Amino acid sequence: MKNNMFYPDIKPHLSPSAFAQWHRQKTSFIRSYFLNERTPETSAMKAGTRIHALIEAGFLKVENRFTNFEETITAPVYLNFDDPVKKNIQVNLLGIPDSHEIADTPEVRFVDYKTGKENRWTPKQLAQDLKMRFTALLVLLENRRRGNDPQSVRGYIEWIGTEWNGKELVPTGETEVLEIYYSKEELDAFSLIIISTIEEINQEYENFSSAPKENLVSEEDIAEYAELEAKKKEIELKQSVIKERVFEVMKFSGQQNVKHDLGSFSIATSKKYQYPDDLEFQTESGNIMTLALGEEILVGLSSAKKNYELNHEPVSVTHSIKFNAPRAKKK
Repeated sequence: MKNNMFYPDIKPHLSPSAFAQWHRQKTSFIRSYFLNERTPETSAMKAGTRIHALIEAGFLKVENRFTNFEETITAPVYLNFDDPVKKNIQVNLLGIPDSHEIADTPEVRFVDYKTGKENRWTPKQLAQDLKMRFTALLVLLENRRRGNDPQSVRGYIEWIGTEWNGKELVPTGETEVLEIYYSKEELDAFSLIIISTIEEINQEYENFSSAPKENLVSEEDIAEYAELEAKKKEIELKQSVIKERVFEVMKFSGQQNVKHDLGSFSIATSKKYQYPDDLEFQTESGNIMTLALGEEILVGLSSAKKNYELNHEPVSVTHSIKFNAPRAKKK
C-alpha cells in the first residue's frame, strides 16, 4: 500500500544535512528536497573535496584520523504511528563521516574536516550543531551494530586553512581542532527527536502536495522586486570594488581616516587573543572560576538549550518573507 509519505516513499533515507536544514530553515529544506532545487558546487566545495582526497591518500597530515575514512553508515529507525497500516514504517538514517572509528572501547570518536580562509567555528556553535550530533548518533549505532557498547562519542571539528594561489584553493598549513562530548543517553534521546522530525516533514509534505499550484502573487510585484534586487546587487558589487581600491590606497599612504563632505572612510582594526585556560574571573554571586571551566559550562548550556528547543514548542513564532533569485543555469 502506497502511503505517499516523503520519508520513506519519496526519499528512503534522512541525512544529517537534511535534518539540520529542516530545523535551521524549513523553506530552504522545501526548495532543496520537495522542489529538488540543488545548490551548484562552489570553489570552496571543490577545494574541500580535493583536500579530503589528500587526507585519504596520506599526503596531508591531520591530527584526527581514525580506522574508517568516508564510509557510509546506514541505521534504521521506525515510525510509531497509531495507524496499524503505517505502524513501524522503516526510515534509514544515512551519513558519511569524514573519519570515524569502530572500536570496543568506552568512547568512540569521529571527525569532520572543515576548510576555509579562517576558522569561524566556536565551542558554542559546535554544541548546537545538529549535523555533528546526528553523525555522533550514527557512529554510536554503527558500533552497536558491530557488537560494541560505547558509553559515549567524542566528535571533532578539524579546521584546515586554505588560500587562493591564483588557480585554486590550497592548504596553508594552519589547523585548529574543537571537540565535543556526547553521552549515549543523550544520543538515544536524540534518536526520538529524529523520529518526530521525520513525522513533521511528512506532514509538511502532505500540506505541500495539497497546496494550490497556481501562482496567486501579482506578476507585477514579482517583476518589480526582482528588478530592484538585481540593481541592489549590482550596486553592492560596484561598492565592494571601490572599497577595495580605497583600502589599498589608504594602506599604502598610512591613512586611517579619509574625510569628505559626502562621507568618510576609516580602517577598522580587529585583534585576536589566545587566553590561558587558568585565567580566573568572578561571577556576580562571588564564585571564582577559570576560563576553561566557564567555557565548558557555556558549551553545556548551549547544548542543553538546543535539546530543549528540539523537544518543546516555542512561546512565540514570527514570520518573514525572503526573495530568492533564480540560479544561473549551467551552459
